[in-house]
Amino acid sequence: MEARKEGIQAIIKALRNLNHDDSEIKSAIMEQYSLTEEKADKYLQSS
Repeated sequence: MEARKEGIQAIIKALRNLNHDDSEIKSAIMEQYSLTEEKADKYLQSS
């Protein structure tokens, strides 16, 4: 579970470094990791 969290946080960081906005990142992690909107928001806020 920790590896998954670290992977999601790494993706968020990488996409932010490539100047993607949070709405795009949110959609990407929701699709890739089958996250609810609420869980995706939590990852974005903690990264």
